[in-house]
Amino acid sequence: MAKKKISKKEKLGQCQETLKRVQAEFENYIKRSEKQSQEAGEQGFAQAVLRILPILDSIDAAIENAKKAEKFDKGEAIKGLENLRKQAISGMAEKGLKAIECVGREFDAKLEDAMLVEQDNSKKDNLVLEELQKGYMLNGTVLRHAKVKINKLEE
Repeated sequence: MAKKKISKKEKLGQCQETLKRVQAEFENYIKRSEKQSQEAGEQGFAQAVLRILPILDSIDAAIENAKKAEKFDKGEAIKGLENLRKQAISGMAEKGLKAIECVGREFDAKLEDAMLVEQDNSKKDNLVLEELQKGYMLNGTVLRHAKVKINKLEE
């Protein structure tokens, strides 16, 4: 059997059809990828909310208990708030959240933002003196820099 000879015009038409099909498949792939990405983000957010709900339940219970209390005990209130914080931190630590420990250490611009500067000749230059706002890392990546006050000696 002899092969049927295809004209250049027919070959060009086949190539154009193939190109249109590949382009349509690629556009569909992009749409699917965007949808999957959006769904993954929504699912991640839902998981985060599920971790926060027990904390909200504890806050609601604390509010109700405070309303019913005969007297206000500052020590108990502080203890309750500390327990709420521990509950929040432990739930997020399971997923890799870690507070940046910086007070008493040398300033590191990768982890901290220097908001205030003080001069204390009895302490080392570039030492973090005070944490103004906690910083956090998630699985080794900085989520939020710590806001700090540092010691700066005259040069």
